[in-house]
Amino acid sequence: MYYAAITVGGLSAGDGGRALFGLSGLLVSALFVVLGALRLRPHRPTSAGRILLEHNENGGTSVAVPASRSSFVLGSLLSLFGGVFLLMMAITRIASHSSGSAQAARLLLAVPLLAAAIAAIAVAALLAAVLRVPRRLVLSEQGVHQNNGALDQYLPWAAIAEVEPVRADPTGTRSKRRIPMVLLHPTIPSDIAILWRFRWFRQRTFLDAISIQPVTYPVDGGLLYYTLRFYWQHPELRHELGSDGAIERMRRGDVVG
Repeated sequence: MYYAAITVGGLSAGDGGRALFGLSGLLVSALFVVLGALRLRPHRPTSAGRILLEHNENGGTSVAVPASRSSFVLGSLLSLFGGVFLLMMAITRIASHSSGSAQAARLLLAVPLLAAAIAAIAVAALLAAVLRVPRRLVLSEQGVHQNNGALDQYLPWAAIAEVEPVRADPTGTRSKRRIPMVLLHPTIPSDIAILWRFRWFRQRTFLDAISIQPVTYPVDGGLLYYTLRFYWQHPELRHELGSDGAIERMRRGDVVG
């Protein structure tokens, strides 16, 4: 309500800078609420159209689970509007009509705000670039391929030593945040083929395993784990991964056992 009042007041007074400041603050607050709601909402087991068959480079077909784009879209918008909000705060301090030491102090405070605004806008550009990457988990008769936006990994079924469900910090120990994951451990770490990555922004954790974060995909985490384990343990049924049979099996939940 505070930023809404500032926006309305700026528009009424014909003050475009004040209205933009209030609008950007209002949008940032709203995006925080939406992102929180997305993180807390339960995932439906499957949804028609989100688990699909796609053609691979060898002319065959594979089961693909595209990653959810909503968090990246909202994160990009949040960074962009957050940068605008910080920029307007800095401009407000620079444009104030104080004098002497008060003006110098305001200018000094504007410098970190400008730096933070530039950093936020740069993060928005990075997230927008990641959105162009086809982030997905692909299960084929030959193996598992995941592109999570920062790291593109492939592991043949025969090279998987263990399919492990864990709760772990995706950054190692830096964020102190533990989330559900499914780790595909290779028999030998070098068995993981790293197909592509950002050279200047890459995931350094779990390079010795493929880390699948179920929250990234529109599929129940337990179902995703049991599906991976099922086809790892049943090589005689992996031919289904080139047809609708695997998709129907997932929708039935017939992957336990």
